[in-house]
Amino acid sequence: MDLRTLDEHVLNYLNRRGYSQTVELLKLEAGLVVNADDNFLSEWFQVLNECKQSEDFSNHSTQAKTNQLQDSYQLLAIEQRKLHKTQSIEQDKLKTIASRSSSTNIPNPHNFSSE
Repeated sequence: MDLRTLDEHVLNYLNRRGYSQTVELLKLEAGLVVNADDNFLSEWFQVLNECKQSEDFSNHSTQAKTNQLQDSYQLLAIEQRKLHKTQSIEQDKLKTIASRSSSTNIPNPHNFSSE
């Protein structure tokens, strides 16, 4: 795209946006012609805005997913601590039971040695 074509697109865009005095000055200065059907820049800005909105949505969506993951990891860590605490309590109970049974000289039913 050459500069003259770009200038015409800018002129037509300004005309569409209602900047008639500016358009008249540019027409006189650069010898450009207004084309009311030219909507190149309008479409270009529309696509640009759609891309930006899509990117903003994508960034928001990514942030929401990141927050969900962080929350999930925190909940997982809490559950893991609960599990370790429960396992520790169960091990302590088993140790207590084992020490009681060994102190009362109860024969171990799993001991298959002949006496």
